[in-house]
Amino acid sequence: MADARETVNAALYEGVADIFMLNKDDVTSHPEWNFRTDLNATSLQYYPLITDLEEKLDINIDAHAFQWEAHTVGDAVDFLMGIYGER
Repeated sequence: MADARETVNAALYEGVADIFMLNKDDVTSHPEWNFRTDLNATSLQYYPLITDLEEKLDINIDAHAFQWEAHTVGDAVDFLMGIYGER
């Protein structure tokens, strides 16, 4: 399961860095960052992130659930692991 978490982490951190124009190392170092308050995420940023994650991880993500359940980057890893682990 460690390999799965590493795969999810890599995809998420890279996606967040790309979408929010951040350094991937900064994203990796701050799993507590809140999408809405720290990253000022809008739905226009969530959707490309979700699409990117779906492609990289070969999963289907409920966009509404992701936005409301994954408050922080760390929460997003846990949310994605719930889906990725089921495939």
